[in-house]
Amino acid sequence: MVVTLPEADTAESGPSAVYFDSCDEAEKAGAVPLRSGAPGYRRGLDLDEDGEACKATVTSPPTPTSAALAPARAPIYIECYTDDDFLQGGSYTIATDNAGRPSFAAPWSARARSCEAHATVVPTTALEKAAYKTAKYRDGDVATLYTICAANDPDEVYASPGFTASNEQIPEINGALTLCPTHPQAGEWRQAVKRSRADAQLANDGRIFNDGTFLVGEDIKPGTYVVTDVKGCYWERQTKTSDIIANRFVTSARRVEVTIKSTDFAFHAEGCGQWRPA
Repeated sequence: MVVTLPEADTAESGPSAVYFDSCDEAEKAGAVPLRSGAPGYRRGLDLDEDGEACKATVTSPPTPTSAALAPARAPIYIECYTDDDFLQGGSYTIATDNAGRPSFAAPWSARARSCEAHATVVPTTALEKAAYKTAKYRDGDVATLYTICAANDPDEVYASPGFTASNEQIPEINGALTLCPTHPQAGEWRQAVKRSRADAQLANDGRIFNDGTFLVGEDIKPGTYVVTDVKGCYWERQTKTSDIIANRFVTSARRVEVTIKSTDFAFHAEGCGQWRPA
């Protein structure tokens, strides 16, 4: 309660002085600290008699606990080879920061390859759980993603020029990109996924196909197609009665090309591999 007292009630105040019953009242009124001679100051509130009553309290921020500073998970131990002959290698400790981000700097610097984790890595951090879900794993283990991320192999298949990932490989690559988005070969991985999606659309449109017999206009589209680096490739264009319109057997060639016409009934190929639009 704030009251006004006559001069006789306090030696520190003048006529009509402000009076605080306690420091709490002074603090609520926004008057702290109360210095000698200021309205509301009285010796009864100045406990150490230094001329300043109801000193403002400064609250220090809480000291981080060891739990708050601890990494988000225990380190992961991985072994990798570091030479093309698989004779030399080392063990690497993959630690995470307190946000759950793993560091693969050591194996990347060593150009590690063919890595292996000798224990199950149960998804624990939010990042690991997201990578596990993206990879579409079902075994409760992200060790494989850690080994993919640890390796920095110049001959790694996912980073090979022109590599096209299968439908099963796309989720795994995306899972690795979730766990280690700054991997030295992340750009090549993303390109492999991009090519795979483009190829999936071409296959859905009947413009990418392998060996077999296909109905023109139903299974595959008319057009000019090529295969590369073939050995023992045979193809034929067929009529509705299975008569051969044209055919060819190629013992060995860097490139084989064929034009399938809309008037063809079917196309058959053996030992040629994947036909793609020319």
